[in-house]
Amino acid sequence: MQEKLREEYLIEGSESLDLHHLYRALDDLRRRFGIKRAVFVCDRGMVSEANLRLMAEAGYDYITGLRMASHPARKALSRQGRYHRIEREGKPELWVKEAVVDGERYIICYNPDEAEREEMETNPKALIRNRGYRKGLLEIDQAKVSEAERYDGKYVIKVSDPRLTTESAALAYREPQRP
Repeated sequence: MQEKLREEYLIEGSESLDLHHLYRALDDLRRRFGIKRAVFVCDRGMVSEANLRLMAEAGYDYITGLRMASHPARKALSRQGRYHRIEREGKPELWVKEAVVDGERYIICYNPDEAEREEMETNPKALIRNRGYRKGLLEIDQAKVSEAERYDGKYVIKVSDPRLTTESAALAYREPQRP
Protein backbone atom coordinates (compact mmCIF):
# COMPACT_ATOMS: atom_id res chain seq x y z
CA MET A 1 0.00 0.00 0.00
CA GLN A 2 1.41 3.34 -1.04
CA GLU A 3 1.23 6.06 1.60
CA LYS A 4 0.30 9.52 0.44
CA LEU A 5 2.24 12.35 2.01
CA ARG A 6 0.90 15.85 1.81
CA GLU A 7 3.43 18.47 2.74
CA GLU A 8 3.29 22.20 2.42
CA TYR A 9 6.52 23.71 1.18
CA LEU A 10 6.56 27.42 1.83
CA ILE A 11 8.65 29.65 -0.35
CA GLU A 12 8.84 33.12 1.10
CA GLY A 13 9.59 36.19 -0.90
CA SER A 14 7.70 38.57 -3.06
CA GLU A 15 4.15 38.17 -4.33
CA SER A 16 5.34 36.27 -7.36
CA LEU A 17 7.57 33.25 -7.36
CA ASP A 18 10.83 33.89 -9.18
CA LEU A 19 12.77 31.21 -11.02
CA HIS A 20 15.69 31.25 -8.59
CA HIS A 21 13.51 30.41 -5.57
CA LEU A 22 11.52 27.85 -7.51
CA TYR A 23 14.66 26.12 -8.78
CA ARG A 24 16.04 25.90 -5.22
CA ALA A 25 12.73 24.49 -3.94
CA LEU A 26 12.58 21.86 -6.70
CA ASP A 27 16.21 20.91 -6.07
CA ASP A 28 15.52 20.61 -2.32
CA LEU A 29 12.53 18.37 -2.89
CA ARG A 30 14.48 16.02 -5.11
CA ARG A 31 17.94 16.04 -3.55
CA ARG A 32 17.35 16.52 0.19
CA PHE A 33 14.01 14.80 0.59
CA GLY A 34 14.09 12.22 -2.19
CA ILE A 35 10.69 13.30 -3.47
CA LYS A 36 10.18 11.95 -6.95
CA ARG A 37 6.58 12.98 -7.55
CA ALA A 38 4.85 16.13 -6.39
CA VAL A 39 1.97 18.25 -7.56
CA PHE A 40 2.34 21.95 -6.89
CA VAL A 41 -0.86 23.88 -6.19
CA CYS A 42 -0.37 27.53 -7.11
CA ASP A 43 -2.72 30.47 -6.90
CA ARG A 44 -3.43 32.51 -10.02
CA GLY A 45 -1.05 35.36 -10.57
CA MET A 46 1.70 33.71 -8.51
CA VAL A 47 3.30 31.56 -11.18
CA SER A 48 4.52 32.52 -14.63
CA GLU A 49 4.65 30.36 -17.75
CA ALA A 50 8.43 30.17 -17.25
CA ASN A 51 7.92 28.69 -13.77
CA LEU A 52 5.41 26.17 -15.09
CA ARG A 53 7.92 25.10 -17.76
CA LEU A 54 10.62 24.75 -15.08
CA MET A 55 8.34 22.55 -12.95
CA ALA A 56 7.51 20.37 -15.97
CA GLU A 57 11.21 20.08 -16.93
CA ALA A 58 12.01 19.02 -13.35
CA GLY A 59 9.33 16.33 -13.62
CA TYR A 60 6.78 17.92 -11.29
CA ASP A 61 3.11 18.48 -12.01
CA TYR A 62 0.98 21.46 -11.07
CA ILE A 63 -2.49 22.78 -10.55
CA THR A 64 -2.71 26.53 -11.02
CA GLY A 65 -5.48 29.06 -11.21
CA LEU A 66 -5.84 31.32 -14.22
CA ARG A 67 -6.88 34.92 -14.46
CA MET A 68 -10.36 35.03 -15.98
CA ALA A 69 -9.23 37.62 -18.51
CA SER A 70 -6.47 35.34 -19.82
CA HIS A 71 -6.80 33.91 -23.30
CA PRO A 72 -6.62 30.24 -22.18
CA ALA A 73 -9.31 30.77 -19.51
CA ARG A 74 -11.64 32.38 -22.03
CA LYS A 75 -11.05 29.58 -24.54
CA ALA A 76 -11.69 26.95 -21.85
CA LEU A 77 -14.90 28.69 -20.79
CA SER A 78 -16.12 28.71 -24.39
CA ARG A 79 -15.85 24.91 -24.69
CA GLN A 80 -19.07 22.91 -24.63
CA GLY A 81 -19.59 20.32 -21.95
CA ARG A 82 -21.73 19.44 -19.00
CA TYR A 83 -20.96 20.39 -15.46
CA HIS A 84 -21.20 17.69 -12.83
CA ARG A 85 -21.63 18.23 -9.11
CA ILE A 86 -18.98 17.33 -6.56
CA GLU A 87 -20.58 16.06 -3.37
CA ARG A 88 -19.11 17.84 -0.35
CA GLU A 89 -20.98 17.35 2.89
CA GLY A 90 -21.50 20.59 4.78
CA LYS A 91 -19.81 22.67 2.07
CA PRO A 92 -21.21 24.94 -0.65
CA GLU A 93 -22.07 23.37 -3.98
CA LEU A 94 -19.28 22.98 -6.49
CA TRP A 95 -19.83 22.06 -10.14
CA VAL A 96 -16.98 21.18 -12.49
CA LYS A 97 -16.32 20.38 -16.13
CA GLU A 98 -13.16 19.65 -18.04
CA ALA A 99 -11.94 21.27 -21.25
CA VAL A 100 -8.89 20.63 -23.39
CA VAL A 101 -7.54 23.67 -25.22
CA ASP A 102 -4.49 23.39 -27.48
CA GLY A 103 -3.50 20.14 -25.78
CA GLU A 104 -3.66 21.63 -22.26
CA ARG A 105 -6.11 20.42 -19.60
CA TYR A 106 -8.37 22.95 -17.88
CA ILE A 107 -11.09 22.55 -15.28
CA ILE A 108 -13.89 25.09 -15.07
CA CYS A 109 -15.37 25.32 -11.58
CA TYR A 110 -18.70 26.91 -10.73
CA ASN A 111 -19.98 27.75 -7.26
CA PRO A 112 -23.62 29.00 -7.29
CA ASP A 113 -23.23 30.65 -3.86
CA GLU A 114 -20.24 32.66 -5.09
CA ALA A 115 -22.13 33.56 -8.26
CA GLU A 116 -24.94 35.04 -6.20
CA ARG A 117 -22.50 36.96 -3.98
CA GLU A 118 -20.55 38.28 -6.98
CA GLU A 119 -23.74 39.38 -8.68
CA MET A 120 -24.63 41.44 -5.60
CA GLU A 121 -21.13 42.93 -5.40
CA THR A 122 -20.81 43.95 -9.04
CA ASN A 123 -19.26 47.40 -9.16
CA PRO A 124 -21.76 49.61 -11.02
CA LYS A 125 -19.04 52.18 -11.85
CA ALA A 126 -17.28 49.59 -13.98
CA LEU A 127 -20.48 49.02 -15.96
CA ILE A 128 -21.38 52.67 -16.64
CA ARG A 129 -20.58 54.26 -19.97
CA ASN A 130 -20.02 58.03 -19.81
CA ARG A 131 -21.80 59.68 -22.72
CA GLY A 132 -21.44 63.21 -21.42
CA TYR A 133 -20.99 63.58 -17.70
CA ARG A 134 -21.85 67.29 -17.58
CA LYS A 135 -25.11 66.68 -19.38
CA GLY A 136 -26.01 63.74 -17.13
CA LEU A 137 -25.88 61.23 -19.97
CA LEU A 138 -24.67 58.16 -18.09
CA GLU A 139 -25.92 54.73 -19.09
CA ILE A 140 -25.31 51.11 -18.19
CA ASP A 141 -23.12 49.31 -20.71
CA GLN A 142 -25.17 46.12 -21.25
CA ALA A 143 -22.29 44.37 -23.01
CA LYS A 144 -20.12 44.77 -19.90
CA VAL A 145 -22.98 43.59 -17.68
CA SER A 146 -23.40 40.44 -19.78
CA GLU A 147 -19.65 39.82 -19.83
CA ALA A 148 -19.38 40.21 -16.04
CA GLU A 149 -22.36 37.91 -15.42
CA ARG A 150 -20.78 35.22 -17.59
CA TYR A 151 -17.96 34.78 -15.05
CA ASP A 152 -19.94 35.06 -11.80
CA GLY A 153 -19.05 32.15 -9.52
CA LYS A 154 -16.58 30.62 -11.98
CA TYR A 155 -12.86 30.08 -11.95
CA VAL A 156 -10.55 28.11 -14.23
CA ILE A 157 -7.60 25.95 -13.21
CA LYS A 158 -4.90 24.42 -15.39
CA VAL A 159 -3.85 20.86 -14.51
CA SER A 160 -0.71 19.20 -15.86
CA ASP A 161 -1.16 15.75 -14.29
CA PRO A 162 -3.42 13.52 -16.42
CA ARG A 163 -3.70 11.02 -13.54
CA LEU A 164 -5.65 13.44 -11.36
CA THR A 165 -9.41 13.22 -11.65
CA THR A 166 -11.37 16.38 -12.38
CA GLU A 167 -12.82 16.25 -8.86
CA SER A 168 -9.52 15.71 -7.04
CA ALA A 169 -7.78 18.51 -8.96
CA ALA A 170 -10.65 20.95 -8.31
CA LEU A 171 -10.72 20.12 -4.61
CA ALA A 172 -6.92 20.29 -4.26
CA TYR A 173 -7.06 23.83 -5.63
CA ARG A 174 -10.21 24.87 -3.79
CA GLU A 175 -9.53 23.30 -0.40
CA PRO A 176 -5.82 22.80 0.14
CA GLN A 177 -5.12 20.78 3.26
CA ARG A 178 -3.25 22.55 6.02
CA PRO A 179 -0.96 20.65 8.41
